[in-house]
Amino acid sequence: RSADQPPFVEDDLALVGDFATQAAVALEHSRLYADATLRAARMRTLAETARLLVATLEPAQIVEIITARCLEGLEVNDVAVYLVDDDLGHLRLLRREPAGTSSVHITRLERDEGMAGRAVTEQRPVWTRDALRDPSVKYLPESRARLAERGSRALLAVPLGREETIGAVLVGRPPGALFTPDEIEFLSTLTRQAAVALENARLFSLEQRRRAQIEALLEIERELAAELHTERLLDLIIERASELLRAEGIIFFLEDERTLVPRAWYGLGPWLRDVRVPLGQGVAGTCALERRGMIVNEYRAWPNALPV
Repeated sequence: RSADQPPFVEDDLALVGDFATQAAVALEHSRLYADATLRAARMRTLAETARLLVATLEPAQIVEIITARCLEGLEVNDVAVYLVDDDLGHLRLLRREPAGTSSVHITRLERDEGMAGRAVTEQRPVWTRDALRDPSVKYLPESRARLAERGSRALLAVPLGREETIGAVLVGRPPGALFTPDEIEFLSTLTRQAAVALENARLFSLEQRRRAQIEALLEIERELAAELHTERLLDLIIERASELLRAEGIIFFLEDERTLVPRAWYGLGPWLRDVRVPLGQGVAGTCALERRGMIVNEYRAWPNALPV
């Protein structure tokens, strides 16, 4: 009050105290209403997501739906989905949203690197207010340099998968931002929905592939039964086997009980005519000697590889 007005008295203090109490109650009601409204909106988002996921068996579309719902249901700058690449032993970036932003995403992470790597390794949601300054978060120098260029360094990562973790969903905000328990639960529910949908898509794809293989085998059986000339039959066998597996192939015959020689091949050059494989050596020789099928995906690193 100005100098020409009467001073404050105890009754004024009591009045302001009552008013402050009423204001606090009103603000709390407003906060509870806002929280309830936000929860209801997220519940609608989850229900709509479940409806959309049931209608598709395409993995790319499933991931697109999940990333869009993350942006819709959470106030985040961007979303990234990483998948575990078992053959190479790291996480690779599958999708990011918004796709046209200038945010620099890390396209490859080691299994225990970054927030996505931690979520996969620890199989639980993990978050940080600033991944660049958090000493518990491991980044390789290249990844750290990319992270430094990003505006989103407050990160929340949730593992993706059911019985087996196949990747992680990562969302980002500016450094220092928080993630509430409700937001973590919302993202966890989204990833659980995605995991179920991706598993259904995988099983459907396996069933479709198996049906196609059975149909192809029946057709091959009819072709082979109609061919009686040995050399043409060998050519037909290796051609159909290679096409079935989308590969190149060779048929070896045992000669003088110690050496394998090529009799037919597909997708490879005539230089094979001079190849000789000792019984018990290389993949073909070991397979023939031990009478069992073998898989060697990295032949050069295989201890029994033939130098030639």
